[in-house]
Amino acid sequence: MSDKDVQVQILLVPRQTKYRIPDTPILVPGRLQRYGLSEIVNHLLGLDKPVPFDFLIDNQFLRKSLLEYLQENGVSLETVVTIEYIESMLPPKQLASADQGDWISSISTLDEHFLVASYDGTVCVRNTSLECESTLSGGHRGLPVKATAAIPGDSRTRFVSSGQDNTVVGWGVIEGGGNEPGPLYRGMGHTGSVDSVCANQMGTH
Repeated sequence: MSDKDVQVQILLVPRQTKYRIPDTPILVPGRLQRYGLSEIVNHLLGLDKPVPFDFLIDNQFLRKSLLEYLQENGVSLETVVTIEYIESMLPPKQLASADQGDWISSISTLDEHFLVASYDGTVCVRNTSLECESTLSGGHRGLPVKATAAIPGDSRTRFVSSGQDNTVVGWGVIEGGGNEPGPLYRGMGHTGSVDSVCANQMGTH
């Protein structure tokens, strides 16, 4: 028997309940790849408009024929192969890009903005078009900023940053300083680089 005549028993299992089909093993050609399996699922679902699907065996996406997968993984042709399927998503489209000037160590969100922590010792506040509206420096003495976190609620502190200078800095609007955030306080006491920081939901800690 040639490879093109090999049949494989499979059990198709949906990860999304809206695409459920009868959970009965079926026999399919071993040469089938993602497109062929997608056609089978669409046929069994009876969809008016075809939906592309991706397929997973043991939590790994199938990127070759069924027979190639079985041979490479030492799976017997007598085995009923359980294959999960999920609606295939289009790859994301790049909307914008921006250069930071040094390594980026952390990105977090603040309202409609991104807080970009960098190894150049700054936090850049970027809008959704990735334009840098503010470059905040001086909080970590020029050493790399490792993380940022927004503070929820009506706290005067809008966000905090932590860095390789062993400190955590609270940032907010300083009286008489315009709308650009400035450093309000510095949390001391760590004996090493503070690589992560987060806030509780109430914004109190």
